[in-house]
Amino acid sequence: MVLSFTFMSGLVACGDETPRVDTSTDGATRRSIDEIKEGLSQEERKELEDALQVLMAAGAEENPLGSLGVLADPDGARRRLRDRIDGLSAPEIIEMAQPLIEERERSSLAAKASSLRTSLQTVRAQIELYALHQDGVLPPL
Repeated sequence: MVLSFTFMSGLVACGDETPRVDTSTDGATRRSIDEIKEGLSQEERKELEDALQVLMAAGAEENPLGSLGVLADPDGARRRLRDRIDGLSAPEIIEMAQPLIEERERSSLAAKASSLRTSLQTVRAQIELYALHQDGVLPPL
């Protein structure tokens, strides 16, 4: 009876029926996240998994080795993630990760725009080079 109460207290906070993450052990963490996922739609599961990955990566960036820190100290990265999500529900985890996800999307868009500008400059240079070799005649379109 005490064991089941202890386990359930990790999933339920303050009489609230919302499942919450219990990070007391690796096994409890996995079980509680699986329990949370069972009550979610496929789309919500994806959002939660993405949020957990982003938070894990953010925790790795706190390591002096940066993202290589996950490879050097995977247990430390998992520990930092567990510390961040202990007692949280799926919506709270997703909300915590949202600013990080938005920042990554902005960075990704900026990188794509930069790549597009570089490609455009390359095409323009190739057209100019073609015209130079063809006595000023542009390539047919």
